[in-house]
Amino acid sequence: MAELGLLVPNVELNTGCAPEYLPGGPPGQVAQGLVQRVVSALGGWGEVELGRLMVYGRASKPDRASSDEEEGMSDEDEDMDIDGRGGGVPLDPTAPPVVRQPESAGVGERGGEGEGEVKGFYTLNLHVYVLSLDHGANGLFDAVWMAVVAALATTRLPEVWVGDDGESVNVDWERPRRKVLRERGWPVASSFGAFRMGRDGLGGAKKGEKEGKGGEGERSMILADPDAFEEGLCEEVITLLVREEEGQVRMLGMEKQGGGVVGLEEMRDLVKSAGERCKTVNKVLEKECRD
Repeated sequence: MAELGLLVPNVELNTGCAPEYLPGGPPGQVAQGLVQRVVSALGGWGEVELGRLMVYGRASKPDRASSDEEEGMSDEDEDMDIDGRGGGVPLDPTAPPVVRQPESAGVGERGGEGEGEVKGFYTLNLHVYVLSLDHGANGLFDAVWMAVVAALATTRLPEVWVGDDGESVNVDWERPRRKVLRERGWPVASSFGAFRMGRDGLGGAKKGEKEGKGGEGERSMILADPDAFEEGLCEEVITLLVREEEGQVRMLGMEKQGGGVVGLEEMRDLVKSAGERCKTVNKVLEKECRD
């Protein structure tokens, strides 16, 4: 997936979303860092299955009757229809070797000469525009990642078929159809900040008091989804990327800044909280896909 460059994310902050991000400016370090984090999350865990982006060989355009029958398929049937119809282009001679369609994918369902042979791929450009910003880099990543996931979960792609020459790709933009890019639930990012209060009730330790954990009269609290002001006061910020698999919450990745506040028990609570948020988000996505 990464080698072919089929998923191309971009984050646009220069929309006037905050005073420091005026329209017309070049991409800054924050935007570039967000793009890299999205690329790493997409490529590292295979959130989009490669087979769903393939365009397979087909001798002629499918008839309207077949397309109409397909429109009435259930979500379960659609999940199994991965013949890869999409708006890609023919592979050039320098492209990777031809990939054969797995038997479970339904080879030859409506193919012609060269059926089962990969002729092209979808390329999905993911443009995220930030309209209002009051979060730091970690909370911003949560929102950007959720926008990417929502876009991929509800993607609609045009009808595509390979011409008689076996190379040219024809596109019918009038019949877009939702493409199931992933059968399992989508991962969700959640950020938390650990805020420590000294005896004076303010952040940090009082003058002459040790900065370490467990000082006399010292208290700490965990903030979920901290905004920019709160994140700046936190001594530790953690971002968790989790996914629910077979009823269990699996942690796919963690980014951590600072330290010394969140212990093992607190980390278990954070993973549990992130898992609950993941379930909520995926329920919303499932409802939108059904509607």
